[in-house]
Amino acid sequence: MSTSIDSVKAFTDAIKKMAADECEKINRETRQIRTQRIRAAREDAENRYSEYVNYEIKRILREKNKEISLAEEASRKNLAGLRKELTDKVFSKVTEDLAEFTKTQDYRRLLIDCAGEIYGEISENDDIEFFVRKEDMAFKDELCGAINKDVRLSCADDIKIGGIKAINHTTGCLYDNSFDIKLEEQRTRFIENSGLKI
Repeated sequence: MSTSIDSVKAFTDAIKKMAADECEKINRETRQIRTQRIRAAREDAENRYSEYVNYEIKRILREKNKEISLAEEASRKNLAGLRKELTDKVFSKVTEDLAEFTKTQDYRRLLIDCAGEIYGEISENDDIEFFVRKEDMAFKDELCGAINKDVRLSCADDIKIGGIKAINHTTGCLYDNSFDIKLEEQRTRFIENSGLKI
């Protein structure tokens, strides 16, 4: 009887050991599966997080680039307005000063010297016509005296400030010593070199 109890005990112990081994195997497999699932879930979460972060970064960059572009455009418009205002002030003052200068004897001498310079660049037989503003038509006799020749002198509507220009009808050359063209050239040079780039 004791052998049969020993046999039953041995059998029960064997079943318990087998059950314990099987439980351990199941626990081990469960831990592995759980570890794999946790790792997969973590990787999935990291991938989703990474995608979301990348999406948000790109979205924020797009918004900031748009804001920067709008700010740059507004700055350019503002700078263009300031440059025009500054240029207008500077050249308005210069125009006023030139208008005052045209009332002086120095202006009359300059006008006569310019006519002489232009006449000195042409052939004697060339057909030349001088142009001045309406207010300077009174200087015809002095201009003729300066170049020792009777000249054709006409009124030019495009000379507003002062100076003189001429057309050589023989060669088709234009000589422009008007203050208006020189002032416009200076205005262009000022805008180009003022440092107020847009």
